[in-house]
Amino acid sequence: MRWHRERFLILLLIGFLNACSTPFVPNNSYDFKSADNQKMSPYLEEGIASWYGGDGDGFGGLRTANGEIYNPDQMTCAHKILPLGTTLKVTNLENDRSVIVRVNDRGPYVDGRIIDLSRRAATLLDIRLKGTAKVRIISSDLSGRPQPMSVLDATNPFTVQLMAAENREDLKELRQIVDRSNRGSYVEEFIDRNSKVVYRLRIGLFRDRESAQSLATNLKKMLRDQGITPYVTRMR
Repeated sequence: MRWHRERFLILLLIGFLNACSTPFVPNNSYDFKSADNQKMSPYLEEGIASWYGGDGDGFGGLRTANGEIYNPDQMTCAHKILPLGTTLKVTNLENDRSVIVRVNDRGPYVDGRIIDLSRRAATLLDIRLKGTAKVRIISSDLSGRPQPMSVLDATNPFTVQLMAAENREDLKELRQIVDRSNRGSYVEEFIDRNSKVVYRLRIGLFRDRESAQSLATNLKKMLRDQGITPYVTRMR
């Protein structure tokens, strides 16, 4: 019995010494090809960036697509499809300068451009005077480390539905009311179970339900007199 106890203690000591002799290697890289992450990878895009929010262009003080008041001196941007709230690392490929911005608006609406930066972000990237530059954008955390986006977040974000109608024109008046204080509304064509075409008026694309719900709550107050009850749903 004593021999077994001593053998156990010796083996335990050997295991402890082996563990101590093994150097600790920090995991500073993200394996996007591992089995656990095979459906997740950072969003990556290269193209032309522009900026908005200059003196006299009329954007300062307006509401963005997520309901915020646009401040050109904050680190934000507009993107056509990425969920609102997504953090991006934007690198100017002409000078290697990088900034971290948050998607809070929709755009740009000029062919050939992939992102609209705030005035502050454009200044830091040194593209304010030139107006445009070729950039690389990648989904990241606040430190700039590449951040994987799940397939669901990237392709099926949350949105707020306002109204549905069989006639597209029936949505026109409500859309005009909403667009006075918010940007980013859109009409989506949908085929229901009876093979009928239905048009849905929606606003915003959000990565998380909480942000979408916040906008829905504000819109509900604004549209109280119209009897409209906005609600959160997935884009598809």
